[in-house]
Amino acid sequence: VNIDHRTREKTKQSLSDPTPTSLNEVQGKIYSLMEKDSYPRFIRSKMYQEIVNRAYAQGQRRSV
Repeated sequence: VNIDHRTREKTKQSLSDPTPTSLNEVQGKIYSLMEKDSYPRFIRSKMYQEIVNRAYAQGQRRSV
C-alpha cells in the first residue's frame, strides 16, 4: 500500500520513540486506502469471482 510522504515521515519519526499510538495515523490511512481501492479491486478480480462461483456451485450441489 502506498502512503503519502508526510504520513510516512511522521510514522518514521514516531517510531524513534514509540508509544502505543505511534501507528494509529498510518493504520487509519491504510484502512482507508484498502476500503476505497484495494478491496473493491479484489472483489471485482477474476480470481475472487471464480472462488465465489465455485463456492456457489458447491452450495447448489449440497442443497439438491
